[in-house]
Amino acid sequence: MSYFATGWYLLYTRPHQEQKVVAELNDNDVQVYLPYMKVRKQWSDRIKTVRVPLFPSYVFVYLRNLQEFFTCSSVEGAYDYVRCGKEAARVREEVIDSVRMIEQGENLELSDEYFNPGEKVQILQGPLCGLTCEVVRKSGKDKIMVRVNLLKQFILADLPVSDLTECISE
Repeated sequence: MSYFATGWYLLYTRPHQEQKVVAELNDNDVQVYLPYMKVRKQWSDRIKTVRVPLFPSYVFVYLRNLQEFFTCSSVEGAYDYVRCGKEAARVREEVIDSVRMIEQGENLELSDEYFNPGEKVQILQGPLCGLTCEVVRKSGKDKIMVRVNLLKQFILADLPVSDLTECISE
């Protein structure tokens, strides 16, 4: 790897080790992003809202040089980078910005189910403003879906119809 491209990469971690990896990378002055969502968990005696990683076993890292590249892959709890072929896959800044906006939304749900493409809509207001999404039907409710192709996962969110407008095909 003679040439290093600065930018966001996706680090795959052991299950439930995301926070440990983030803490260690922060100690090494590596910029890290671990998006969360709120989930209602039910135990036998109570219901509680907890924060869980939006993408379990994945951490976004912003790498500036080769030293940070090797530091990240060697921390305890990290497996390796998500790769396209032999190269570590870079994540576009727009994807990170979209995930940050999505993370601010309410009623998020993560799904690895495959959905057939549906009607395309654009979000007019709120934390997801400006994103183009698809309308899907899940559990009898209309939701919007944002594809995260690199992770092969989808983010589903409830959104009022008044916040959406039909996309005009070009």
